[in-house]
Order: sequence, then structure tokens, then C-alpha cells
Amino acid sequence: MFRKVTQFTSQVLLCVLVCSTPLLAQLPERFKHCLPYPTLADEISEMKASTSRPKPKAIKSIVDEVKFDGAIHLPQDALTQLVAEIKGREFEGSGWLNQLEEVGVRGAWQDQGYFTVHATAESRVLSRDSDAQHVSVTIHIQEGIQYRLSEVRFQFSEDPNRVSDFFTPAELRQQIPLRDGDVFNVQRIREGLDALRRLYGSKGYIDFTAEPRTAVDSNGHTITLTLILSEEKAYRVASLQILGLDPSLENLLRSQIRLGEIFNSKVLDDFYKEHQSALPPDASQQDNEFRRDVVHATVAIRLDFRTCP
Repeated sequence: MFRKVTQFTSQVLLCVLVCSTPLLAQLPERFKHCLPYPTLADEISEMKASTSRPKPKAIKSIVDEVKFDGAIHLPQDALTQLVAEIKGREFEGSGWLNQLEEVGVRGAWQDQGYFTVHATAESRVLSRDSDAQHVSVTIHIQEGIQYRLSEVRFQFSEDPNRVSDFFTPAELRQQIPLRDGDVFNVQRIREGLDALRRLYGSKGYIDFTAEPRTAVDSNGHTITLTLILSEEKAYRVASLQILGLDPSLENLLRSQIRLGEIFNSKVLDDFYKEHQSALPPDASQQDNEFRRDVVHATVAIRLDFRTCP
């Protein structure tokens, strides 16, 4: 019996080391915490680590204090929210200040129309222990010009003069939650791109993309936004597999996603929202699979609602 177990373990070990796709990568993300620990992959990693030089432990940086330097015109509520998001946050690695500048600070200003804002941050260590250093951060701000939206244009990647077969220019424009003349808000633009994706997804265009391009008028303090649309193909449902869902909800979902019909991805989005309380707490669309047959424009759908065994 021991010999069989040893042989099996050796075979699994060889597969993990040689196979192109790691075993853990084949699991839905939320299932990984269901595995007994340490997993075989963890043990292999430890074996590899023991034969190599030990890496120094990365020290965390915890922000205890935030200061701003420069002429600040950001609304007070936005500034207060930004400080609250930064203070107490833990950063890892040596490039955490760049991350703070680009993602946190510039984003806050760009959501208020300061599209070309420049931010540089420097830190000062207040205290240090074995696991982390507590720091004070000073952020130097050059706001630049506050821009407003001039207009939104739509073009198709394959033909700039083409118009949509399904949606009028007004319907496309309604998806962007900014009016001409409003303060240019990057977050609202992102929301508009998501809305366009859902709109086209309702017609089966699940590979639809919208690429934003901006033309900045520094004299007029305006930005023209052009969205380059790529529809790709409209997919029909080839097969539907549903795992781990309550039978009544499964029947409801199957009545809305029918074989042979155009796949309306909005149905799935709405299903997760409307039945969230009845679904497993860790249910996520990230665990679903959509295998496309590009030649025949069909998609095999696998919806996974299973919880830990």
C-alpha cells in the first residue's frame, strides 16, 4: 500500500513539475481555499525554496500621516475621502510610492477634471518594527488645468464612417454618464465603458471592446472623447452547463438562456444581482467559463455555483 501511495505521489509530482498548466490554476479561484493545507503545490514550492537562497522578507509600509503640498482646489469632501483611503493602508515592495501616486492620488484629481495632474510623493519613517515601518507621506501636487467634456464621438474600428446596426448614436451616448460641458470625470468614463459592454453583450457581442481616445484642448480647457468600437462577433448558445445551483433557480436561468439563441450576457448580470441573497456567498461570475467557437460563432457556457465540498 505504501509503495502504491509513493508511486502515485511521484506521478503527481512529475505532472506538477512538467505540465504546462499548474493543477491549482485549473481550479476556480474561490475553490482554492477549500483545499487541505499545505497542498502538494505548497510543499513543492517549499522544496524549491529550501534549495535556493532565502529572499529577504519584504517590509510593509503603513501610512500613519498624509500631507499635501501645492495649490489644492480639490473639493474638501473628495480630499477627505482620499486621505481616509490612504491612512492605515499597508503597502508592500519598494515601488509603493509610485503606486500611490499613479493609482490613488492622480485618480482622485482626474475624477475632478484635473486630467493632466502631476503628483510626486515622498515618505518619512516615523517608527519601525520587525514586520512594518510606519511612515508619514507628503504628496506634492501640480493640479494643472481643470477640464470639461467637449463631446463624445463614436467610431468603429473597421470603418470610421459606419453606424451601428442595433443602436442609434443617441442610445450609445446615453451609456456615458457625463453631459457635454460637465467636469471631465475619469471614473464616470469607466462606468460608461462598462455600460457599453453590457449593452452590446445583450446582443451577443461578448467580445465587444471600446477603446477611449482623448483630444485635449488646453486653450479651451476641454477634452473630446472618441470611443473606438470593436463589435467582433455575436455568439449563439451552443450548450449550457449549470453546477451547484438550486433547481428552481436553475430552471429559471435555463428559461432565460436558451440553446441556439443569441447569448444575452445582461441576463446573467441581472441574475446575479436579483438573486444575490439566494446564491452562495462566494458565487462569482469569475468562476464561469465561456468556450467560444469563433468559426461557427457559438459559445459553450459553464456556470459554476458550487461551494466547498
